[in-house]
Amino acid sequence: MSELNDYLKKLVELNGSDLHIKCGQPPIYRMDGQLTKSEGAPFSAGDIEAIFKSAVGEKKYLRFVEEKEYDFAVAIEGMGRFRGNLFFQKSAPGGVFRLIPENIPSIDEMGLPEVLKEIVKKPNGLVLVVGPTGSGKSTTLAAMINEINQTEKLNIITVEDPIEFVHKDAKCIVNQREIGYGYRLMGKFAQKSPAAGSGCYSYR
Repeated sequence: MSELNDYLKKLVELNGSDLHIKCGQPPIYRMDGQLTKSEGAPFSAGDIEAIFKSAVGEKKYLRFVEEKEYDFAVAIEGMGRFRGNLFFQKSAPGGVFRLIPENIPSIDEMGLPEVLKEIVKKPNGLVLVVGPTGSGKSTTLAAMINEINQTEKLNIITVEDPIEFVHKDAKCIVNQREIGYGYRLMGKFAQKSPAAGSGCYSYR
């Protein structure tokens, strides 16, 4: 288990929602909406580089250094999935990691407009979900896909960067593709089995 996984395990044990890794600070956890610094020595830039390299691998870390930002997902058996965002701040690497809920909320549970249930039934079109970080874009899209999965009999294909919520087959077949791993095969796959699309998701 990588050092990052140890910090994420601690996040779960604390019943927190977010882990912040910042140069000059110890691990910082968000619990009940409040940021709490943990005990221990602050991270150096070298510490963070080693943690991130171990988590994503040398090749992806070099991509992060070049692009100055990198998003990925971490899955830890028995604990859950986490969304990670790596970035540079004042020339030093840093990152924020959020626990992804295992249960995908419904449109009703999220309090979203009922019109979304009608939108996802459209035979074609483009739906854009926009907003600042943490506003619920990914969760909204997941709820829309879940609505289709629970009510229709279709082949759902998603193209994601990275895969966050994991959809299990219900009435639909759900195939989730991650950019960088299988998205080049999308054209061939769609030709063999008609699928349906909303934003970065294809559902009809």
